Amino acid sequence: MEIEQRLGKKTFWIFVLSNSKAAFAFLLVTIVLIISRGYVGSNFTDILNYSIIVAGVIFITALLLSIVVSWLVYINYTFSITENAFKVREGIFNKKETAIPYRQIQSVDLRQDVVAQIIGVSKLVVLTAGHDDNDKTGEAEIDFPVIDTEFAKNIQTELLKRSQTEKIVIQKAE
Repeated sequence: MEIEQRLGKKTFWIFVLSNSKAAFAFLLVTIVLIISRGYVGSNFTDILNYSIIVAGVIFITALLLSIVVSWLVYINYTFSITENAFKVREGIFNKKETAIPYRQIQSVDLRQDVVAQIIGVSKLVVLTAGHDDNDKTGEAEIDFPVIDTEFAKNIQTELLKRSQTEKIVIQKAE
């Protein structure tokens, strides 16, 4: 039986934050324009007010667009732990499905930098027996961008149990 699961609510909000950089740039522009109203002569007040409205509308549009894109990425990024393999499906337009038989799993690592430790998320990395540690691309077979740490630990435990591999300790950045 195959039950597809998503990465969790924290992952969705991190997707939103990572996709909202342009929106927050326009928020900053809007704030600067609002602050500068007090320093501009009356000849430029109408132009400045118009600029504030335009920058505000672009900010709201960009923020809404980033939320929609993040939602699409989030709902199209699923995984399942089946009887014979660990499967990951991802992609909005270019769909990609990766299935790793448990017998090929070499290690399941949890990685956290300082910020990830604070907010309680980890990067889950699954390496296979055919993976080359000297690979210059540094890509793992499966590499979850961010996932709730407790959820990641549960997945790690289940994959290690099914693959009969030793547990890897969380790698924390210092």
